[in-house]
Amino acid sequence: MPGTGQMDVRGQVAVITGASSGIGAVTARHMAEAGMHLVLAARDRTRLESLARELELLGVRILVVETDVTRQVEVDRLTRSSLEYFGAIDVLFANAGRGILGSIATGDPELWAAGLDLNINGTLRFLRALVPHLMARKQGHVLLTGSIAGHTVGPNPVYNASKWALRAIAEGLRQETSLHGVRVTLLSPGIVDTDFWANQFGSQGQNNRPRDLGALAPEDVAAAALYALSQPARAGVNEILLRPG
Repeated sequence: MPGTGQMDVRGQVAVITGASSGIGAVTARHMAEAGMHLVLAARDRTRLESLARELELLGVRILVVETDVTRQVEVDRLTRSSLEYFGAIDVLFANAGRGILGSIATGDPELWAAGLDLNINGTLRFLRALVPHLMARKQGHVLLTGSIAGHTVGPNPVYNASKWALRAIAEGLRQETSLHGVRVTLLSPGIVDTDFWANQFGSQGQNNRPRDLGALAPEDVAAAALYALSQPARAGVNEILLRPG
């Protein structure tokens, strides 16, 4: 908007992990509608390609890269493919994650390890691969999907721990990159009306997911992401905490 100092995101390139469904897919739609070009990364190539065909109708360029962020070789391929195709990246959206069910006394350590590897190490692998590119360009924005679970402790404390860790990662990254023209925003929603828990754990996941009053729509989180991206360069939106109204 002329005269407001707001950033124009048209023509920017964003790399989104966990882009095949839920918050990732809806945010991809919002970004494409705003004129952004996208790299869509997730494990489900079929869903990614379907989404890409839909978004290309909006006149933006889309690259699909099947990626499991728990595998370094696949993160390296995502990095290489993104830079070869677009030349430069403006936005990283570290969105891949999963729920982690179970109490400390009764939970499954193998499931904990898999969940923590995705939620924490997967995020770190993705950031380590592409943040130096943003820093070298002296511009860019990193979005991370956190959770209200990173501000509380509930019946699934290992999941809470993974989201508390993302708060530390986001703040540490902000401190590292703020003098290099890179902004960092942690998106921390309450319950979002997606199939996030049910897809992974069936009825058990649906029954044991964290509770809040009502639920947000994934469009609410996508709108928050675009809000953060559109703020003037002088304004860093470091965290957006969203609860159902």
